[in-house]
This record gives sequence, C-alpha cells and structure tokens, in this order.
Amino acid sequence: MVLQPYLLMCSQVFVALIILGGLVILDPQIALGAAFLIGGAYVGTYLLIKKSLSFHGEVVTQRSRDVQAILSESFIGIKDIKLSALESAYTARYKQINKKGLDSGAFIALSGDLPRFAIETISFGAILLFAILLFTHHIGSESLVSILSVYALAGYKLLPTMQQIYKSLAGISANGGVVLELKANLEVPTEVPGSPNVEQMPGLHSIVLRRIEYQYPGSSGLTLDNVSLKFERGLLNTIAGPSGSGKSTLADLILGLLAPSSGEVIANNVLVDESSIASYQRSIGYVPQNIFILDDTVVANVAFGVSRDQVDLDRVIQALIQASAIEFVERLPRGLNSQLGQDGKLLSGGQGGVSGIARALYRRNQVLVLDEPTSALDIASEHDLMSLLNRLKKMS
Repeated sequence: MVLQPYLLMCSQVFVALIILGGLVILDPQIALGAAFLIGGAYVGTYLLIKKSLSFHGEVVTQRSRDVQAILSESFIGIKDIKLSALESAYTARYKQINKKGLDSGAFIALSGDLPRFAIETISFGAILLFAILLFTHHIGSESLVSILSVYALAGYKLLPTMQQIYKSLAGISANGGVVLELKANLEVPTEVPGSPNVEQMPGLHSIVLRRIEYQYPGSSGLTLDNVSLKFERGLLNTIAGPSGSGKSTLADLILGLLAPSSGEVIANNVLVDESSIASYQRSIGYVPQNIFILDDTVVANVAFGVSRDQVDLDRVIQALIQASAIEFVERLPRGLNSQLGQDGKLLSGGQGGVSGIARALYRRNQVLVLDEPTSALDIASEHDLMSLLNRLKKMS
C-alpha cells in the first residue's frame, strides 16, 4: 500500500528527469515551460486534496478494524445475537461501517485518476497552441514536423510518468498513517522467546512467593500487596477470593507470565529471573478456564506444539489414561484421529477440561495450574475432575 507506490514513484521520477533533460538540451525555455505546466498542475492538485487523502486513508484503515471486530463478535456471540434478535442491528452496523470505508476507498482511487483527464487536455492544447505559433512564425514545414514530433513524443511519455508520480504520492498520503503506526509498534522493545528445547527444572518440589507486590502499568494502586505463599509438591492448593481480588494476576505471576513489581519468586531455592525463567515455565502446565482446542485430531491437541512426525503416540495414550479421558476418546467416531472441531465444539465442558489436563500430562509438567476448572461444569463432571486431581496429587 505504501512501498510499491514509493518504488514506482522513484522509477518514474528518474524517467521524468531524463525526458526533461533531453528537452532542456533542445530548448531550455520550452522544457521549463512544460515542467511548470504539467508538474505545477499535478503539484497544485496534490496540495489541494492532501488533507482529504489522509482523512479518507484513516477511514479505510478504521473500516478494516471495525469490520473485523463486527465479524468476530458475530461469530463468537451468534447464540446471544439470535436469541436477542439482533441480526438486523449487526447487519445495519456492518453496512454503515463498510459503506463509509468503501466511499473513502473510492475517493482515494478517483483522486489518483481524475486529474489525468484535465491535465492531458491542457497539455495537448498547449502543444496545439505551440504548433500554431510555430506556423505563424513561418517555420518550414519539415522543421515544424520534426519539432512537433519531438515534443509530442516527449509529452506522450511525460504525461503518464507525471500521472504515475502523482498517483503514487496520493497513495502514500492516503496510507502513510498505517506505516507510522506500524513503525511505532515495531519500535516497542520485545523479549526474545526462549528456545523450546529448554529442559525442565529437575525435581521441582517447591515454589515460594516472597513479599510479592504487583501494580499494572497505568493503574493507581497495587493489585497484589505483600503476598507471601509457599506451594509444595504433592499438595492441592486452592486460591479463593472475590472477583477483582487478584487471583488471575497471582496465577500469572506463578506461571512467570508477569514479573513482580517487587518481591521474589523462588523455585527449588533458585530465584526465578531471566536466566531461569525458561526452564521454570517449561516445568509448569496451565489449564485455562476456556481450553484452547485446535481444529485438529485428538492426538494433535494432546501433543500440542509437537510436529506430527515427532509425536509419541504411546505417550499420548498414557496421558489420556491418566487424565481419565481415554473412555470418551474411544467413543469418538475415529478415536484418536477424530477431529474435535473449531474451539472444541464437539466436546463438552468436562471433556475439554480433561483434554487440557492430558495436554499438560503429555508434557510431563511437574506443576499444574488450573484457572477456575469447575466453573462451567455440572456436579457430576466437577466430582470427576476433583477425583482426577486427587489421583494426580498422589502420583506426584
């Protein structure tokens, strides 16, 4: 949207300079007049609509974001939308945003092409006037034809070149805001992810949080204030509290996804810092409230992140047995090779939960962190899950 017009503009500027250079050699006054006439017309047009191009470019960019958001909301909340009879509201909102963006896109496209017709008319009118002036000065017919041929050919090549330069400038002005936004995002410092081949911490037996404080950027108060906890191997610990008390923040700190504002996280008497965070995180399995399920087979979901040719099928089966998931997997149409559907649509809440646990067991994580694992389960499924966790506790 920006790079291609920029490269085209550079190449066409070079072509225009060659043509104008040749005209300067023939007649400097006429060359400067042609440059002023054609170039001035395009520059004046560009300066006149530059702000409008920037505005409509922002509208097109915002349209892409809004349309994507509406489509995402529509698919995720399809049940609520249909039950609330909001189809027409979403359709009207989509049409309004889409029309506004398409109108701006049309303005940008027309702005790049429309000036050509007026400027071509003016330019060839100038060539005709030039021919009449030469004829009235009694220049020979042979000289007249040769001179007009040179300038007509120059104009024939110069006009499309100037048009492309103008059109490229218009495209850059319309879409330049996106480039600035991308530049700002690219300049944000990011951490290089650790190697996937990092080994787990050997024999992880304890995790200690010592005088932990955490404050989210931009917030005025502490989310966690002087929290000290100890988790030991073979125990089932529950973090409870009202909504907004910092349970999820504490879980993210335990997982190493957040660094404490002050205080220490210690695993096996080793401070968890930049040098040890990779092996520490490799030792921890996480089962979120909404399990991320691939639109793939049972095997691919349990061995998540492992290439197909490196999957240990016996290890997958063992993980499913330990997670008490092998029974429902065997009832699926194709067993281990059954597709689970997008976001696990073919699984119940309890089946999704044990699938997440099986994934952690396949990785042989030493610590398992579950985020509200029973919130979406019925009583029977909740009982089965708690029984499973107790069995895993005894196995550790």
